Amino acid sequence: MPYPQPGPGGPPPKKSTAGLVIGLVAGGLVLVLVAAVGGFLLLRGGGQGPSGTGAPEGAGPGVSPDGLQVLQDDGSLVHADPGAEAPVVEVYIDFQCPACREFHTERQGLLEEMGESGEAIVHYRPVSVFAKRGGVLAENSVRAGAAAIVAAEYGHYLEYQDLLFERQPAEGEEGFTPEELAGLGAQAGIDDPGFPDRLQEEMDAADAEVNGPGAGSGAAYALIKATDGVMNRYGGADAFAGTPGVYINGESVDPYTADLRARILDADPGEVTTAPR
Repeated sequence: MPYPQPGPGGPPPKKSTAGLVIGLVAGGLVLVLVAAVGGFLLLRGGGQGPSGTGAPEGAGPGVSPDGLQVLQDDGSLVHADPGAEAPVVEVYIDFQCPACREFHTERQGLLEEMGESGEAIVHYRPVSVFAKRGGVLAENSVRAGAAAIVAAEYGHYLEYQDLLFERQPAEGEEGFTPEELAGLGAQAGIDDPGFPDRLQEEMDAADAEVNGPGAGSGAAYALIKATDGVMNRYGGADAFAGTPGVYINGESVDPYTADLRARILDADPGEVTTAPR
């Protein structure tokens, strides 16, 4: 089954009154969600990981220094306030997807605020909808997604994610080189000298996923598995239709609905379906 795709290159189309733009890509109907508003980084408090995610007290491998970002065993990342019992907001993004960059600009500030305050458990699920397209699009997408997972291993997913969207190359242009992605680590606050070597392992694995037989393990492999997994996770009205995709307790929602915050607050507490790495 081919992956749903974000819209083709060029400026993202304007949103309709429903906040959705419908486009035809590779012969299938997909949803392309776009908007533009400035985003920002938030300072994060310390403490142990969120209740229900299994995060250890304090920082550690796959946990941010403040304990709020917790890498999961499938390569996804949970951001939540310690002890939070709140709705689970899943966010599916491809770092090469222009619509995802616009979504990030529009909604990331809200998501980070709600994660920190305990109003939501935000579950970031990087995917690669371009992986099976081959060529530059696939290479950029898989390298960036794998690099984001590696950054999460070092406790700096959110900071690294911001930089990836800032540096997103235009569709069809080569970008997200291993050298650039390694340099972004220091900017994101990763000072571990082992980061560049660990990242290079995953850059080689990303190349194998796109152009070779596949890596079979690691962050690049987890990214591909996550993309396949979302196709099977939801069906019917909630079927995955492309990136960005947002779900509240497993129910698909329009990320650009004017009452997104209210809809999150109105939802019952949810459960994270993965376990920490």
